Amino acid sequence: MPNYIVFHSESSTLKLAPEKPEEYISIVFSLFGRLLPVWMHPDVEDHFKTTLVTSIKARHEILIRDVDFVASRLLSLYDGCKVLFIALGASPKMVKWMLKAKGAQVITVNASAIKVTSHRTEQFDEYLRSKLQRHQDKTHLVIMDFADSAQSLYRIKYDIKTVTGYKFIVESVAIGHSDQLEKHCNRNYKASLAHIFKKEIPTLDNELFTQNTKRTLGRNKVKNPYENWSWRNRLIDKTHKEYRAHKSAHKSLFLLPMLNMTTDQLLELQMDYLNSLPPATDDGDDDFSEYSYGSVDLGEFMPYESDHEGHETGSH
Repeated sequence: MPNYIVFHSESSTLKLAPEKPEEYISIVFSLFGRLLPVWMHPDVEDHFKTTLVTSIKARHEILIRDVDFVASRLLSLYDGCKVLFIALGASPKMVKWMLKAKGAQVITVNASAIKVTSHRTEQFDEYLRSKLQRHQDKTHLVIMDFADSAQSLYRIKYDIKTVTGYKFIVESVAIGHSDQLEKHCNRNYKASLAHIFKKEIPTLDNELFTQNTKRTLGRNKVKNPYENWSWRNRLIDKTHKEYRAHKSAHKSLFLLPMLNMTTDQLLELQMDYLNSLPPATDDGDDDFSEYSYGSVDLGEFMPYESDHEGHETGSH
């Protein structure tokens, strides 16, 4: 069991390690409502205190943890595959940005109001071919979107298969879904999904269901209705500047350090730290300055325990 959280300044990452360099010092900060000692070289102490502590906490914000979970899980599911991820519309944009930050290849297919019974245009076929022509080395294409009935994912999967001559293994993934997906009439669309994210990502699921991310993050292009899809409709959205600003900010956020720890590891590290402290002194007055525990806000971040195996508290 690792005993230390070590900060690596070269890669700006926090890693668990069974030992640490002798010259390293520890800085204690609060995360998930826990006191955590982080070991680092003395030269980076000031930088860690003034910049990275705030950044690390922001990186573990609940919505960001959900996004990180989806991206990490997708990369795990398709590990070893030559995979291209396809974001359908604007809903999966945060997962798209996170996947890119982790080194994955992702494109966006911009089309709206997609129904199984709809007929696609010739220009949409051209659009799909142009999007995919640079990725002929891939073996797997994975389409992702929030799902209501999942008709959109079902239809686009079929379109890509036919346009590419069934060259690729094409799968679809639901990043959250509404109650519509559970209806009997949508059972075939649900069955066609390779993976469904729901209970593991409650905050992201709600943000996508309410379309709050679309309102707050903006759009790059205006909606292009599927049945009337044309190159002329590929216009810049009025919120594209806000979108690009958010994209840049999130890219920086996603590259910040993130802990990958189980709850048991987190608790053991905290107990090891607390047991290492000298006893608190009490000279009979109300001066608490000599108590060794310091002043750390334990209520700012609550412990995060998901339902999936391993009970991980950070990225997955």
